[in-house]
Amino acid sequence: ILINNNGHIITRIISEFKSKYPDVAFIMDFGEGRNYSDYDIVITDSIIKSSDFESKSFINEEIMLAVHKTNPFSKRKQVSISMLAGEKFLSLNKNHSLRKISDDLFSKAGINPDIAIECDDPQCIRDYLEMKTGVSLVPSVSWSKLLGSDIVLIKINQGIYRNTKAYINSKSPSAAKIFFKYIHNHH
Repeated sequence: ILINNNGHIITRIISEFKSKYPDVAFIMDFGEGRNYSDYDIVITDSIIKSSDFESKSFINEEIMLAVHKTNPFSKRKQVSISMLAGEKFLSLNKNHSLRKISDDLFSKAGINPDIAIECDDPQCIRDYLEMKTGVSLVPSVSWSKLLGSDIVLIKINQGIYRNTKAYINSKSPSAAKIFFKYIHNHH
C-alpha cells in the first residue's frame, strides 16, 4: 500500500482490519513520487490515470489556516488569502501535494509567501506551529486531531478542498480487495 496522505487515518484502519483479519500482512510506503503500478492500493489526492486502477473517494477535507492561539488571526472566523501576505509560513516541501495546493492558491492571489520553514515531515510543521514559528495551510480532517490545543483552525473564505481517494489495482490479490472495501465502510 502506498500512502501519500492521511497516513494516521489509514494506520488506524489497518489496525482495525488486522484485528479481524490477523493473517493479512501489509507492506506500507509513505510519500510521493512512486510508481503507482507497483502497489495494490494507493491512498492519494493525485489523480491516477490508468485503466488498471479503480478509485473511490476516501476523504474530502477543507484546507484551513492553522495559527497559534496567540496569533491575531486566531480571533477571526475566516480569512482571505490576500490577508496573509505578510505572514511567515511553515510549509511542506514542493513534492508534497499539500504544498502544490498552497502554491496554487498563493499564485492565484498574486502572493509570494514568506516561507520561514520548509520540510518534508508534517509532524515538524505541527511542532513549529506549537512553537509559534509561523502559520500553515492544513487539511481540516486529517490534521485536526494531531494539532495541539493551542492551535486554531480558521476558514479560508475561498473554500479550498483536498479530495483524497483510495485506488485499487485491478491486479491486486483478494486480500487487498477485501481491505479496499473495508476502507470505505470504516472511516
